[in-house]
Amino acid sequence: MAINVSALSAQEQATAIYVAYYDRAPDPAGLEFWTNVLLSGDLDATGVANAFADAAETKVKYPFFEAPNLASAASFINQIYQNLFGRAPDAAGAAFWTEQLESGAVPVGEFILAIIAGAQDVVGGTQDKSTVENKIVVAYDWAMSALEHGIGTSQNPFAQEINGVFVVIDDSVFEAATSILGGVTGDPATVTAALAETDTFIAGALGEVFDLQAGQDIIAINTLNTVDTVRGLLDNDGSGNDDGTFTAGDFIEGNGLTEVRLSLVNSYGVGFVEMTGINAIEFRGAGANFATFDASSYGTDLNEFVLSGGDGTNVQVDDVEFDEGALNFSIAAGTTGTLDVTGEAGLFTTFNVDLDTVGDDGAYLVADIGNTGIQG
Repeated sequence: MAINVSALSAQEQATAIYVAYYDRAPDPAGLEFWTNVLLSGDLDATGVANAFADAAETKVKYPFFEAPNLASAASFINQIYQNLFGRAPDAAGAAFWTEQLESGAVPVGEFILAIIAGAQDVVGGTQDKSTVENKIVVAYDWAMSALEHGIGTSQNPFAQEINGVFVVIDDSVFEAATSILGGVTGDPATVTAALAETDTFIAGALGEVFDLQAGQDIIAINTLNTVDTVRGLLDNDGSGNDDGTFTAGDFIEGNGLTEVRLSLVNSYGVGFVEMTGINAIEFRGAGANFATFDASSYGTDLNEFVLSGGDGTNVQVDDVEFDEGALNFSIAAGTTGTLDVTGEAGLFTTFNVDLDTVGDDGAYLVADIGNTGIQG
C-alpha cells in the first residue's frame, strides 16, 4: 500500500516536503510557518511543494531551478530519490520525470508529492514507504526537540533567507538537522538510533543553568547560540528570615537568548537588579504574592513574559524597553493572578497575548504601553 499524503497531518506533510527537497529536518520556525499555511487552506500540500521551488535554499542546492534552460532536471530528480529513499531512480522513471519537468508538463510540487505518494515496500526488495515514513518521524522529532529548547526558532534561527540569499547562521546546528537523516532506512532500529542521536545533540546544544546565590551575583554568559537559564528565588518580606537570591546588586549579562526563571515566595518588593541580553522572564508564583520589577536596566532583548504556578500571584514589570516590534506574554493554565507589563509609548508595535491558556479562574493579562492597553 502506498502513502496517502492527504491522510498525513499538516505537520507531517510539511516535514515530508522538507525531507524531499533538503534531506534535513525542518527548522521549527519554517515548520510552523508551512504548517499554518496548510491548516489555513491557503495552499494544499502540492501548493506548498511548489512554493519550495522558489526558495533561495532550493536554488542554491539545485542549479535546475536557478537556470532551468542550462541545467538538466535529471540531477534534481536523482537527488529527490536519494533524499526520500536513499537510492537512485530506475532508468525508466528518471527518463519520464525528466521529460515531464523539463517540458513544464508537471509542476515540481506535483512531482514531489507523486514520488512521496508512490512509495511502496517490496517484499525482498526496496522499502521506500517505510523509509519515507521513518524519515518523517525522525525529522519531526528533531524539529520538536529543537523547538522545546529554543533552537531554530524565529528568535534563534540556524538558517534563513535574507534578501533573497540563503544564509546558514549556525553551521553545527544545520549539520545536525541534515545528518540526523543520514542513517535512517526502512529498518525501525535506525529510527531508534536517530532519536537517540537527537537527544545527544540537544543535550550538547543546550546552555548552562545558573542558580543565583544569596548576596551579590555577577553572571556573564559568553556563548553565542545557546539558550542558558538563570534561576533565582524571591523571598524578601523583611521578616529577617529572607532566603531570596534575586536581590539588589545582582548583575546578569545574557547573550540575547538567555531565560530568567524566578520563583516568587514572599515577594512584596524587589531590589534593583541589572540585566542585559535577557530574552524571556518566567515568574513562578508559589502562593499569594505581589511583586513589582523595575525593568529600566533590563536592555532591549526582552521578548517574552510568562506567569506560571501559584494562586493569586500578581506581577508588575515597569519601564520595559524593546526594539524588535513584538512582545509576547501569557499566563499558564491553572494560574491565577495578574501580569501587568508597562513601558514607553512607541516601543511596542505588536502584542502576542496567549489567551488560550487563561482559564475562567480569575487570571488576566494587562499591557499598558504608553497610550495602548489591552486586557483579556
